[in-house]
Amino acid sequence: MSSLLELAEELDATTDDQFVKWERTGTGFSYAKYHPVYYAWERALGALGLGGPSDVYDRMLKGERVPNPSIETISAADQATLLGYATYIVRSERFSEGHIAACHSRGYLAAIVRRLAQLDNA
Repeated sequence: MSSLLELAEELDATTDDQFVKWERTGTGFSYAKYHPVYYAWERALGALGLGGPSDVYDRMLKGERVPNPSIETISAADQATLLGYATYIVRSERFSEGHIAACHSRGYLAAIVRRLAQLDNA
């Protein structure tokens, strides 16, 4: 899955200022407009099941002890957990505009695809 590694490199190369632009609506509210690399990330993970049912995401919602995404937890996660983390990242945007941008800034998006590539090569 070298395409996942290429995607990780592209995510790393996309600065925070490039990754998200804040645009205003006519009513004065701002919304996040994401760089095309985010949509490439979303498509790549969609091919692996992002957007489908996720036990990890469901357990996070219930407040069960599931470690939140971090570079450390992502680097040791299995595919189901990675997809659960990705689901958490995408769905949280609905309630917290800019959540995806914060996760990009922390390196989570690139770490997820890097770990998926590592699992695929194992």
